[in-house]
Amino acid sequence: MYQIKQLVNGNVEFPIVKDTTPNMMNPRLYTTSYNKPQGQQFDTAVLAFIKLQYTEKSCKMINIFVLVTFHGHLPVILSAKSKGSEDMKQILIVEDDSFLNKMLAYNLTADGYGVTSALNARTAADAIRQREFDLVLLDINLPDGNGFELCKLIKPQHPDTIVIFLTANDQESDQIRGYEVGAVDYITKPFVIGALQRKIKAMFAMLEHHKPAKDIYDDGRLFLDFSEQTASLNGKPLTLSPMEYKMLNLFRKNPRQVLTRGQLLEKLWDIDERFVDEHTLTTSISRIRSKIEADGGAPYIKTVYGMGYQWTGGEAK
Repeated sequence: MYQIKQLVNGNVEFPIVKDTTPNMMNPRLYTTSYNKPQGQQFDTAVLAFIKLQYTEKSCKMINIFVLVTFHGHLPVILSAKSKGSEDMKQILIVEDDSFLNKMLAYNLTADGYGVTSALNARTAADAIRQREFDLVLLDINLPDGNGFELCKLIKPQHPDTIVIFLTANDQESDQIRGYEVGAVDYITKPFVIGALQRKIKAMFAMLEHHKPAKDIYDDGRLFLDFSEQTASLNGKPLTLSPMEYKMLNLFRKNPRQVLTRGQLLEKLWDIDERFVDEHTLTTSISRIRSKIEADGGAPYIKTVYGMGYQWTGGEAK
């Protein structure tokens, strides 16, 4: 007997406590069912597919896959992910064929990805608004919309998200349109799931290989991570604003160069779409100094009177 907890629509948590029975088609796939407790707001039947890792005396639950069926509505498959992997790649499957959706989710979860699935355009759009996905597998012909429009919704908000169309539409015009709206691949049905899994793995590997290096300044005293916007002085965290990070990045990329007030004002104009005047600039630099030079060590920013400011990198005179 296993106790499973799963979030439904992101806000309802319910336990499944039921004896599991082996699936005859796959000895590693177990099935259980669950009916809603009295008083909950939805009527639902749940199938939980539990991938088990066997040991001699026990078996350990690795992945949970939950299919929730709402009476009067299309079924919605919610999140399936491995325990203890918060930084895993996230994949959204948008496919109205529940069996294919289920098989894709099961196999991709087994590959170590976090999977969220939807069987209609409305549910997919809700998921896209709530979080960012690394990859979206997208059918075109959906009961309440089409994949082209969903892709148009995804790309402006999340330009780095990979979109792959999985569809029965094999017309050349549809394939061209798929690439035009931002997909990186267009796969026609039927297809081999194993080949798709390897293609996804290769795409993620390529992205990791070409991932830009982190933008970091670290002299052993002052640490600035401009990518993650974190900072510390002698190991103690610093709190800096986006404008302060941009100003510091500008200084450290131009070491020993005197940056005039005019140059700084021009570069900082677009922060939060807000005009930066000379008084704001003076105040901001003073505030930055109070933070990054709080230990009383050598200054990082030098005022060159009548000209501007110079990054000295905390070097002693």
